[in-house]
Amino acid sequence: MFQGSGFSLDIPDGSVDASAYCFAFPQAGSFSPNITIQFQRLPADQAASPPDLGEEISKLHRSLQVAVEDFRVLSQASFQSPKGPYSYSVSEWGPADNRIRQMHVVLFGVEGKPTLYTLTATDLAENYARSEPLFRQIVGSFSPNAAQAF
Repeated sequence: MFQGSGFSLDIPDGSVDASAYCFAFPQAGSFSPNITIQFQRLPADQAASPPDLGEEISKLHRSLQVAVEDFRVLSQASFQSPKGPYSYSVSEWGPADNRIRQMHVVLFGVEGKPTLYTLTATDLAENYARSEPLFRQIVGSFSPNAAQAF
């Protein structure tokens, strides 16, 4: 039995939750700022040897470079927080009159099962300064746990 947000369903044993969550916020102009959370379950033996989070951000950048127009990394860093290590970047892409700015945060959690989390906060570049405090607050509240993890 899987319990989702407002629904449940029976699924076969051995199934893996490959959900992605997206939260949209009040629209500013023609675009709704949003945060997407994706996660990847990793083999149990990776609990002791987490992936290189900086390399995970670099992989994300490489995939975006070939998929979007005029991709640029504006900042990138890795940090140690009380919740554990994470890597962070801000990038921009798209045509000059409609650029998208994204904050990417990658972190590793071992609550339940070893999991690689990627949080992507998105807004138009021209509105990003207004959205960034909300994005930082939400990302700062992110806490991996084993609830509903299967």
